[in-house]
Amino acid sequence: MGVLTSRGLGIVLHSYGLRLRKITVCRSLYKRRAAFYARTDRGGVLIKPFHKSDRRLNLLSTRIARLQRRGYRNMPGWYSTKKGRKWVKWGGRSFYVTRWIDGRPLRATFGDSRSLGEALAKLHVRSRNVVRGPNLLLLGEIRFLRQSDALFRRQLRLLQKRRGPVGQWYREHGRQCISLADQAWAALGRLENRRALQREVQQPSLVHGDVTKPNVLVSRGRIYFVDWDCMGPGFTLLELARTLANTSDFSPDRMNATLHGYKKHRILQKEEKKIVSSLFQLPWEAWQAAKKATRHKVSPEFSVLQKTWSKRLTAVRWLKSWAER
Repeated sequence: MGVLTSRGLGIVLHSYGLRLRKITVCRSLYKRRAAFYARTDRGGVLIKPFHKSDRRLNLLSTRIARLQRRGYRNMPGWYSTKKGRKWVKWGGRSFYVTRWIDGRPLRATFGDSRSLGEALAKLHVRSRNVVRGPNLLLLGEIRFLRQSDALFRRQLRLLQKRRGPVGQWYREHGRQCISLADQAWAALGRLENRRALQREVQQPSLVHGDVTKPNVLVSRGRIYFVDWDCMGPGFTLLELARTLANTSDFSPDRMNATLHGYKKHRILQKEEKKIVSSLFQLPWEAWQAAKKATRHKVSPEFSVLQKTWSKRLTAVRWLKSWAER
């Protein structure tokens, strides 16, 4: 394990009053050693290294505790150390420990998709006003999307001159990406939709920040979101749009089930539905793939584009009709 030895992780667990029996490395999409499963004298736990600042970890643990006090149960419980702290430092690194969720992956069923929507809506509703003051980060997220779009437009001509599948794809679909974005920005700029955005600025909520298939588990009929490192105040409608894209395989039936579950706990006004539809329409996978392609990097986003583009366009049309209902 390199620096993270079994002995070191045993010391981390000792701070929590746990005795290590066995360690197993947990991979993620991007890291070979994202976390560690530890079998202890009190059952299985997850040891998670935290790679951001201690200040961020303090904020994260405080917000997790507030969510749990508000009755949010779609996340693993955090352990407290013998001194009552939620995280520890060892070997120059920070760690926190959570309950191990022994669950299965999300399935392509109506029931799983509906439960996913319910769990997401509960997070957005129950975390309202956990952070005080206006959510100015929301405006920053929109600004970042606009900057990503502008960068893509500058890169497109260069990419279209490339040989191979990357150049061919952007020659065939580049203008379509720009058209999708133009329509989305026009919808988001309408007065009634801008007012809905301002309401969300004034009512901040927490978002998970990375709702993808690997970060969703089902255990005993309950959805659990795992890997909360990106959690913080954010744009709930953008998270809903991205969740639909990341977990539904662009299937209208599964998107409908997720939205059905979501509205059981948070009713979306017509303007909010149009915002979700517009944000979903933004071709952010094409932007990400283009950014990496200009650096001559192999991009997982590009393979997703190739396989799902026609399904994505069908999903965009379906979500537009849903927003008009």
